[in-house]
Amino acid sequence: MRIVAGMNKGMVLKTTKGSRVRPTADRVKESLFNILSVKILDAKVLDLFSGTGNLALEALSRGAYSACLVDNHAESIAVINENIGKTRSVARIRIIKNDCLSAIMLLGRATEKFDVIFCDPPYNCDWLKKIVVCVESAKLLAIDGVLIVEHNIDEKYVESIGMKLIQSRRYGSTVISFFKEDVNANSGMSGEF
Repeated sequence: MRIVAGMNKGMVLKTTKGSRVRPTADRVKESLFNILSVKILDAKVLDLFSGTGNLALEALSRGAYSACLVDNHAESIAVINENIGKTRSVARIRIIKNDCLSAIMLLGRATEKFDVIFCDPPYNCDWLKKIVVCVESAKLLAIDGVLIVEHNIDEKYVESIGMKLIQSRRYGSTVISFFKEDVNANSGMSGEF
């Protein structure tokens, strides 16, 4: 696993032992960031189920303003800290050791807003809808912000009242789904950012 582009391009990141964490594959990550394009510049990023810090560190390398990483596993936090040390991005990063849903609610109560929210939860655990509904309820997305959830192809999303599925991209059995706040169902939002 490596940083694909930006100021830390080519930097190899440490991974956790075993199969508990499933980092986003480099080809999927590269495609994801190509879709986001300039939206990542100066963005405030939230990385839920951060695992190794892979997505947040890629975002910072590509010009994101700051990143908040959430994970509740001690080994993941240790790996995240080691990877942060390699990138010298400490001043722009905050780590929250907590479970995902509790962290979302804490950030919501603190009226935090994020331009880009990454979420790469364990597959086949019905996280997709829970995350979308919780992020919408906590009002974490900034104006024109985007929530990106990586999930298994078998996991289907049922539209919620406050979030709109903008697009999904399939990479083998992995799907990346992009959501925006549906502030007005008749606003003419397109499938682009």
